[in-house]
Amino acid sequence: MKLALVALALVGCTQGGGANPYACMAAGGAGCFELPTAPIAAITNVPDTTPELDCPPYEVVQSAAPRTLRGSTFYTVTVEPARDVDVELFADAERTVSLGQTASDESADFQIDVASLPNLVAARTTKDGFLPHVHLYERLDLGLPRLGLLTATQAQLDERLRSVGDRFLPNRSQLTVLALDCSDTPISGAIVNIAPVSGKHGSRLFVPDVRVYYTGDDAQPSRRTELTQTETRPEVHVSNVPEGHYFVQLWGFLTEHDMLLGPQALKLLDEVEITITPGEAMYFAPLRARI
Repeated sequence: MKLALVALALVGCTQGGGANPYACMAAGGAGCFELPTAPIAAITNVPDTTPELDCPPYEVVQSAAPRTLRGSTFYTVTVEPARDVDVELFADAERTVSLGQTASDESADFQIDVASLPNLVAARTTKDGFLPHVHLYERLDLGLPRLGLLTATQAQLDERLRSVGDRFLPNRSQLTVLALDCSDTPISGAIVNIAPVSGKHGSRLFVPDVRVYYTGDDAQPSRRTELTQTETRPEVHVSNVPEGHYFVQLWGFLTEHDMLLGPQALKLLDEVEITITPGEAMYFAPLRARI
């Protein structure tokens, strides 16, 4: 797999007159790792609200007694209820430990009875004519476990990509990320990167030819010339990820002072591992900033 050093890319893409993200991507994908132009902030009705970053580590536990997970299925693009969607529930992000399966009913609702339900699960939806949709790192309230799941056709996602000058490539998958603080409040000023190795020990690598699009006020992905970080919405779209094992990363500056210091002050706010399987699919993963 071709790799490039993000530290070098940050210099090449931010000097002199602003970045040219498409030129950077043509040179190897570095345009997907442009520096934020503002420190991170919580997206609330109060401007410049400080995000919650000091939550304790999330402890994965299992219910001591059987639990019934209830939920609903929706179409990704219209967010309308989706009936007759097959639902599989897993205890791990690699989708190897099954917790049960079912299908949503005429009201687009479903339920799965689990003998011992963990509070962190993965799920996969399938439906004839639709792409598999994989939800990862979904947190549950074991007191009243509920889950909303999505489904979409390849044509629908291709249309969304074409609106920003991209397209759905064969044998590639699409990924949607949510940029949140550790209390699940959306945050602005964050950037998303997908890397072949962890960034926790200082490594800054990216996957060439994978593009990142941030969501605008209209709830649609924006061109890289329009948005290069999260602003008013937390959704981030990562296009055409090849088969493989990756680290999905959330980065940002904590303060205005950090911004002045430049790339060395950029913080890794969260990182999760994902495995993209062969073929075409849609993946969803929340990222929760915590330091």
